Amino acid sequence: MQKRFLFLLFITNYTLGFSQRNNTVYKDLKQALIHPQQVYHLKLSYKGLDSLGPEIGKLINLEELELNNNNLHFLPKELGQLKKLKRLNIFRNRLVELPIEIGDLTSLEHLLLSSNCLTVLPTSIGMLTKLKELSIKDNKLKELPGEIEGLVNLEQLFVSYNYLAKVPNGIGKCIKLEQLYIDHNVISSIPSSIGNLKKMKFLYIGKNVLPSIPPEICQMENLQELDIAYSGNVGTLASCLSDLPVLDLLYIDTYSSAPYAVLARRNFRLKVVIL
Repeated sequence: MQKRFLFLLFITNYTLGFSQRNNTVYKDLKQALIHPQQVYHLKLSYKGLDSLGPEIGKLINLEELELNNNNLHFLPKELGQLKKLKRLNIFRNRLVELPIEIGDLTSLEHLLLSSNCLTVLPTSIGMLTKLKELSIKDNKLKELPGEIEGLVNLEQLFVSYNYLAKVPNGIGKCIKLEQLYIDHNVISSIPSSIGNLKKMKFLYIGKNVLPSIPPEICQMENLQELDIAYSGNVGTLASCLSDLPVLDLLYIDTYSSAPYAVLARRNFRLKVVIL
């Protein structure tokens, strides 16, 4: 009887705690710091912020932080104290670097860093093993750290409009990737390990300087869209592309030639767009 009573008491307290959760979206940091442990969502977008103080680390239960469209150049190391953070949006700021402590955000699932001034990513980013979405397009990145292989749950990677010269071999370990956008860079090398990405649906590698298209792409049996337009001096495309069972859309350019007869015979659903 006593055990049953304690169990019911636990369930009651749990239910009450859940129902009393504060779902307020805070839009002022000072207000949020009044009861920091009750803040789960902080939105500081379009505030003209040029700095973020260390007190942000007091919001230990924060799950979503929106800092987009400000003038931030740096982030405080105390950001790493937000162990429950799931979504971090820093789109369109002026960030030149990320703190190493970004790797301490082990609950993070969505990291939006597009339209900043980043030249490198810290190696600690590989510790974000729960990350599903990483958007770092429109920065000044020249390379991706090899530690990116640690992002084993990554589904979406957006790195367009940077200065990447190559793709790290570790990309092949991100086996849950479904969307990979590395177009508009200066990539001359894509590793064969890209063939490990069996769940890939959307692959955009156009506007690069590739000497050829890696044949391992033909191993992506779930690929639906492939953009290789102006990706380099690729010449005639591999006929194995026609074996991809669900490929719907293929973007090429006038400098590439596709084996149309083979494509048409094996994949009637495929639409080839010449840009």
